Amino acid sequence: MKNLLSLIGTSVLGITAASPLAANSIIKDSVKSQYNVPLEDTISASKSASGYEHNDYYWTFKVDFNPTKVQSFSWSSSSSDSLHWGGDQHTNNGGLLSDLSLSNFKSNLFNKKLTDSDDLSNYRPYKFNYQKQTDGWATCESMAWIGFTYYYENSSYYLQVVIGIQVDVRASFSTANHTINTGSGFIVGL
Repeated sequence: MKNLLSLIGTSVLGITAASPLAANSIIKDSVKSQYNVPLEDTISASKSASGYEHNDYYWTFKVDFNPTKVQSFSWSSSSSDSLHWGGDQHTNNGGLLSDLSLSNFKSNLFNKKLTDSDDLSNYRPYKFNYQKQTDGWATCESMAWIGFTYYYENSSYYLQVVIGIQVDVRASFSTANHTINTGSGFIVGL
């Protein structure tokens, strides 16, 4: 379903349409309509020795609603987060996309059209994930941030999602890999 327009460095720009939920979907009485934003992807940062790797990604969705009017927000419960460091696996212990609330969405929504030349770290201020593991002197930390932007162009609204992911390894020769699966995306209600 995703129409990938460009893949440059660690930035991803894909334009996909958000779709109304099926008529038989459960909709709260206070919500007039709900839309599924199908952000389905897996992103990661990996480091094989002491140091850190940081990657920022963004996606663009053409939507038929004004993102500032969103009244409900929920991320797919099928999203996951894992940190692999050496022989250990640490899963879902640092915060998940599914933990995000309507307040997180609204307070991290910017009126801006992102391009590949933008510093994406300015548009994903909310840290939703932090994990730290230690083994003697060795330490592994992983983090993830999220933010949203929107713009109006050619009589249409566009919603952009920005996710940053980082892994930081100190005094270790073991590989660390932080991976986030976005599940089936998120649902917004108007």
